[in-house]
Amino acid sequence: MKARKKIPTKRAVKSESPKNAAKRKPTAKRQLKPAKTAKPKVENPKPKRAPKKTVPKKPLKKKPAKEAPVLQTPREAKKALRQELRSKIETLRGKATKSQALCDAIIRHPAWRKASCVAIFAPMEIEPNVELLWEHAQGKVICYPLMRMGGLDFISVNGPDSLVVGPWGVREPVMDQSRVIPPTEIDFMLIPGFGFCPDGRRLGRGGGFYDRLLSTPGMRTWKLAAAFQCQVLKNLPTEPHDRRVHRIVTEKGFVPKPA
Repeated sequence: MKARKKIPTKRAVKSESPKNAAKRKPTAKRQLKPAKTAKPKVENPKPKRAPKKTVPKKPLKKKPAKEAPVLQTPREAKKALRQELRSKIETLRGKATKSQALCDAIIRHPAWRKASCVAIFAPMEIEPNVELLWEHAQGKVICYPLMRMGGLDFISVNGPDSLVVGPWGVREPVMDQSRVIPPTEIDFMLIPGFGFCPDGRRLGRGGGFYDRLLSTPGMRTWKLAAAFQCQVLKNLPTEPHDRRVHRIVTEKGFVPKPA
């Protein structure tokens, strides 16, 4: 049997009821919005401000760099300290009274009483007057230093009137070979100076004579520095060749040694 050809059929179109058609709202046509037109540029009615005047800044002052302190050599420091102490001693009042008190302290010390040969010095105007000790020098040999090239010679004298002003401007004995006292025979020596420390350090007059003398081999002299109290300092510039004293005496008595 031959197959039957299928005849396409039209789909049935549902008819809309007049009731539903009335309910359905008619679709409004889409309204196109008008294109945005560019607004005309309105010039700013406010006047433009004048640009601020720029004041040039003052350059900052650079602080000067701190200079490194110039370090003094011991010799330069000594020279400056001598000038300072000289000015201080020159204005010191009552030097005569202070010198008497200093000498009174010396004669009460056992080392002075036991000494048979004593070396003192002719004081300058800024130094204590140790020649007051002559009043208590009975039975002792008193000698003074005589400056020579490179060192000191000690010459015994009968009194301070035997001294003359030498080339250094300091009173000293006249050279007499028969009166020369070897340093090793002096058992009590008064030593001058500009400044002293309680531990025995000494700032001398600058010539180095006593430093060389105190370096003499075999010298066992008891070394006493005579000074005013204002010359006693806590510290002093020193050099390797400087020599110390045993004690220091002032108008206030013997300076205690540090512990």
